[in-house]
Amino acid sequence: MKKLLSLTLLGFFTACVPSVVYNPIDGGKAFTMTIDGQNYTSQNGAFTAKYQGFEIQFVIFRDHIGFTLVNTSDKVIKVVWDDSVMILPSGKTTRAIPSFSSYADRNSPKAPSIAPPKSKIEDGFYPLDNAYFNSYVGYYYTNIFEYPLKSETNIRLSVALLDGDTPIRIDALFSGKPNQ
Repeated sequence: MKKLLSLTLLGFFTACVPSVVYNPIDGGKAFTMTIDGQNYTSQNGAFTAKYQGFEIQFVIFRDHIGFTLVNTSDKVIKVVWDDSVMILPSGKTTRAIPSFSSYADRNSPKAPSIAPPKSKIEDGFYPLDNAYFNSYVGYYYTNIFEYPLKSETNIRLSVALLDGDTPIRIDALFSGKPNQ
């Protein structure tokens, strides 16, 4: 009987605790993206910037910024991981590393991700300083921001690309405001 009462009370209290599950589509509504003075709003949680020969789409997750790079050109496009950085909401600068990094090699140089002509690649920019290891959970990243947003939140991402032999830098600012 005590067990049943305990389980009933536990169910009651956990049902009453408010919880907010982050959904990138809803989260994208709280943010805007600015690149070179041009403002972008999300479409279904994704921000898309189009360039000559490629387009790049960003999706904001709590622990990283996902991306899809679509190469529409006849040249190879590379994401140069060692020259890509994030500036977290605290103002701290950290290296942006790809999802294929292991905890053991997180500080090692990263080979570029390659998008051959007429192809696409998908990955994410993960903040190196938010990478941790726990013997119970393994390798994980802490959140970049709290959600729902309680104050204005800015995340900067500087992406280094090579379009053939031409270096390109995309400096994106993601600005989030709490719901009014």
